[in-house]
Amino acid sequence: MQSRESLYPTPNTVTPGHGGHQEEITESRSSIVIDQELRQRLLSEIHQSSSESLVPDPPPAVARSRATTVTQTLIGHNSSRVLRNKPSFSQSLNASTCGSVSLSDLAYDLPDTYQVDFNLAGSTLEKRYKYPTNYQRTTKYTVFTFVPLNLFSQFRRFYNIYFLLAAVFVLIAPSLDPVSTVLPLCIVLLITAVKDGVEDYKRYRQDKRINALPYEVVRSAQRITTKSKHIRAGDIIRLNKGQTIPADMLLLCTSFEDGTAFVETMDLDGETSLKRKSSLRFTQPFATDAKVGQLRGRIQCEFPNDKLDQFDGRVHFHRASPIMSEKVSEPTPPILSPDTSIQPFTTDNILLRGTHLRNTDFIYGVVVYAGVDTKIIRNLKNTGLKFSTMETRLNRLIIAIFVWNAIMLVVSVVLSLADATRSHGVYIPQGWYLGQISLDAMAVVEQVMVFFVIYTFLIPISIFVSIELVHILQALFMRWDPRMKSVRLDPKTGNSIGKTHMHVHNTNLHEDLGAVEYIFSDKTGTLTKNIMTLSKWCIGCQVFDEAMERGCLGKYLKTLDQSSPLYQQHLRFIQTVALCHSALPVFDEADKDCNLTTLLYESQSPDEVALLNAMRDNGIVFNSRTKRSMTVQRIPLTQDTAVDLVDTPSGATTGTTEWWADLDLVQDKYELLYTFPFSSDRKRMSVVVRTPEGIMVLLCKGADSAILPRLSPALTSPALLTHTENSIHQFSLAGLRTLVMAARTLEPDEFAELHELMEQAQCAISHREERLSEVAEWIETDLELLGCTAIEDRLQDQVPETIEYLLRCGIKIWLLTGDKQETAVKIGMSSHLITGHMNLMILNAAGESECAEKISEFVQVTESREETEENALVVTGSTLEYILESTELSKSFLRLGVRCHSVICCRVTPLQKARVVQLVKKRLRKVTLSIGDGANDVSMIQVAHVGVGIEGVEGAQAVRASDYSFVEFKSLRPLISIHGRYSYLRIANIIFYSFYKNIALITVQFWFGFNNAWSGHTMYLDFYLTLFNTVFTCLPPIVAACFDKDVDERQIALHPELFRQVQQHVYWNWKVLVHWGLSSMWHAGVLYGCLILVQSGAVMYSNGMDMSYLVQEYFIGTLLFVVVTAKACLLLRHWVWPSVAGIGITVVVYVLIQWGFELFNFVDKGTFAAVHSLPALYFTCMLAVVACLLPDFVVKYWYHMYQPEDAVVIRERARFARRDSGLEEKEGSSCSQSMTLIAENYTEKTE
Repeated sequence: MQSRESLYPTPNTVTPGHGGHQEEITESRSSIVIDQELRQRLLSEIHQSSSESLVPDPPPAVARSRATTVTQTLIGHNSSRVLRNKPSFSQSLNASTCGSVSLSDLAYDLPDTYQVDFNLAGSTLEKRYKYPTNYQRTTKYTVFTFVPLNLFSQFRRFYNIYFLLAAVFVLIAPSLDPVSTVLPLCIVLLITAVKDGVEDYKRYRQDKRINALPYEVVRSAQRITTKSKHIRAGDIIRLNKGQTIPADMLLLCTSFEDGTAFVETMDLDGETSLKRKSSLRFTQPFATDAKVGQLRGRIQCEFPNDKLDQFDGRVHFHRASPIMSEKVSEPTPPILSPDTSIQPFTTDNILLRGTHLRNTDFIYGVVVYAGVDTKIIRNLKNTGLKFSTMETRLNRLIIAIFVWNAIMLVVSVVLSLADATRSHGVYIPQGWYLGQISLDAMAVVEQVMVFFVIYTFLIPISIFVSIELVHILQALFMRWDPRMKSVRLDPKTGNSIGKTHMHVHNTNLHEDLGAVEYIFSDKTGTLTKNIMTLSKWCIGCQVFDEAMERGCLGKYLKTLDQSSPLYQQHLRFIQTVALCHSALPVFDEADKDCNLTTLLYESQSPDEVALLNAMRDNGIVFNSRTKRSMTVQRIPLTQDTAVDLVDTPSGATTGTTEWWADLDLVQDKYELLYTFPFSSDRKRMSVVVRTPEGIMVLLCKGADSAILPRLSPALTSPALLTHTENSIHQFSLAGLRTLVMAARTLEPDEFAELHELMEQAQCAISHREERLSEVAEWIETDLELLGCTAIEDRLQDQVPETIEYLLRCGIKIWLLTGDKQETAVKIGMSSHLITGHMNLMILNAAGESECAEKISEFVQVTESREETEENALVVTGSTLEYILESTELSKSFLRLGVRCHSVICCRVTPLQKARVVQLVKKRLRKVTLSIGDGANDVSMIQVAHVGVGIEGVEGAQAVRASDYSFVEFKSLRPLISIHGRYSYLRIANIIFYSFYKNIALITVQFWFGFNNAWSGHTMYLDFYLTLFNTVFTCLPPIVAACFDKDVDERQIALHPELFRQVQQHVYWNWKVLVHWGLSSMWHAGVLYGCLILVQSGAVMYSNGMDMSYLVQEYFIGTLLFVVVTAKACLLLRHWVWPSVAGIGITVVVYVLIQWGFELFNFVDKGTFAAVHSLPALYFTCMLAVVACLLPDFVVKYWYHMYQPEDAVVIRERARFARRDSGLEEKEGSSCSQSMTLIAENYTEKTE
């Protein structure tokens, strides 16, 4: 074993070659200095009394001491560095407070904070805060509230109230059997209630299982077992490995000596990587039942909230009393005991409910939030269901039907009153059964109710249940589609873990998939695999190609002289990569020897895993991490003999034999002092460590835009800076992800200042994150540039083909990414989002006025070009901010965007992504779809009409927020072009057909009014009206909505241009609506004419009798049933066996129900035989079908011949090709033929 080489020069030592170029560093690269205004504000806060202050002002002597310390710190700063103003806070607890503080100077009870006592007898906090139990209830209903709450929920829908009014009116003015109106409403309500009840029962069973889970609670220093639902705030719980955390708990102690515990948060945020948690330093020694039972204290923290990543507070501990015996009871020490200590805690010390304990034998924790106060329960909010744009159109159609209903109602009532006025007080011999007709007010109201009840059948009550059922069936077809079934890879090993189906999380949006016009896509993990591999290192002025030669960096280090500055520079770079991260090393459980070659890393960032794997390939292995230390094993850099490296192909999996496996590795242990984690706002991460030589260093990595402005002119030469910037540019052009590494040595006085500020910030209960961020801003300056890395993230399979197909569908694709401009453009080119012949426009402005000028210039350029497909736009995040903040710029930007084939927005934040989607959605009123895989994509997924989540390696936040999810981007192609298009056409047809048959039903009744003196009597049997929508005519449209198709899937795959007609609303427009309306009225007129024709004085039976009124009701009902069923057959474009079965079952059920009603004496005996023995019935049925559907045939034939849809042309060409050749159209037929075909079609239309 070799002695540890110093990885950092001693303090106050400047690396040779750097110090002589200070004057050449530009001002933009100088360290960031807090301005004087901020400095004065921070200094003034020291002497102000804040509303957040938790303690009274310190004694004068203490105050003078603190002020002197701060003044000396600010004035007496090391003059060798640029003066930086340190932040200071209006914080009651100074550096000494967090260790051990006497409560004689503190206000212990803070009513404005949430407080929990544990093991304190006589605590009154439970009465004040009314802590909930840990009982979990996610159900909407109980046994007693199910009926009223479910009915209330259903009657919030307007159409249900409409039908309820009809049911009430039919009881007041019974023009027909109340069952005919009440029963359909009850059936619909019952079906919905059963569905809601089944779903709620599943939630109840899940709640019951969770509430009954056993847990061990420590009370009076003894461990007892209790159920999860009985746990309360203040309970101390012992958990064993594998158990689920039952409540939000403060971690007191663990089985590890350093207080580390590991949890899996899969059920919380979807991430499979383990998270490290730490116990409090004060409580870690209390790792037994007897000891932990002696802890007394009070927790002070924020009130319960839903912020999963924020949990700040502190604990006041009392020195525990001896364990009480059963016979002797000693009082609890007073609250203001001088032996009290205060410990701050953060999210690192909190175990949230729903996480699982892993790789840790046991832990003890005290419950802070229980039950409904826990963060996971508070996040179970109904974010609001999305509803498709088709539903909006349906609501408008319903309003139009309501208007038509009102018109018919008014006309009917007026004609009824006119007829009554003419006959008022007159006895009519022909109408002797009508009696004396009254014209009083009640009679008028009664007539209104009568016609209102009859005309409610204009709205098909079953349509909403039918659509919901169809949505569920379509979702099953999507899930079963093998085209959207992908192989899922283990993010840790890269091995296959089986095939995964796609998932449908919202069944209301299938139609919107067929109307999408804009797609907004993330890059990393969405278009790419998000399986990172390191490609290149750039250290100093040298570039190492790791993809070409694995382990090249380690081999190069063996050749360097350890006393050279170049050697020191390389070692500093290696140290930053090996230590500045949040990853955890995990050994294979089957590997008892803990072989470093089988070591795996778990991290929320795939970049970190790639960097650490590459480090291991070069003989530097990060192998352990505790709460306060990190250990790195590395190759001995003083090896006398050369090492023959084994060349391994790029992308070799971990676990292969490493070239350094037989060497004696040197182990370096670093003390981990502070960590400033990565965030999308900071775009960097830093750690402060103490090296084995006792030197404090700050190691920092991040985006070039975040690191380069923080470099020190004294430590970074212009040549190094220029070479690094050029390397970053070249890496970005190759589509690689870049990270910049930097570091600085901390002087003892600087570290003392940092320690003081961190203690102050960590002791804050509120605004702790903001204060820690201020400290990070202060310390992350005067950095020394070390180099950069380039990581490759390859495109997923078939991404270019999928994007090219979607673009030809007429869909505009916007790429929203946080990567550099060059990287984003490179990915755009490799994915075919940008092609070589396009006019590429770069919108990167330094101000709002420049942005406006460039947009105006680009608009003029695009307007001068003939083809909008030849334009592509790239926008930077800073420029996008100007656009989003200005209404005029937003309008101009959209004017430019709609003329572009594709748009790429780079360096954007998650909020900017959502705002861009919202801008297009609201201003252009187009159907939008957002697709992403990470937590930073959740906002834009929720804002878009349709949200799609990629089930990748960045957790499940995006999946849980999405409406659809699958593994690979290529699944978007069949989801939109096949399932979306089919759903749009099918739902449109089921809506049109449902209204068509009901309009025909009621229009016949309206014509009948002219023959029955507008008495309000119906010409249909009551059971017929009852079952017309729910039984007789429900099956054909449902079958058609599941299986009908205008062209098959192969033709859609060959001709993506078919999708454009859906976008152009060819299948839903006012012409189509008018056509269906006129068709229903024509059919009603023909049917009523046929009835009048049959009844025109002809003898119907051999006994000389005409048909009775009951037979007439059967007769007209049968005619209507036959015609609407024939119309359903005419609509079918693709006959399969379920279609035939659906039509056949419908006919059989109709006949059986007629016979059954007579069998059980619901109608007069012999009526069924009397109707079906009429020859006129069969003749009239044929006549009615021909007369009704002949115009439909003619119109359909004319459109097919002279104005055919693209689908009709392609379908017929495909049929002719099969007939002529006897073969199916080849799969690889040129897509250009499709374009020619569509062009010919439109040319024919024009001519």
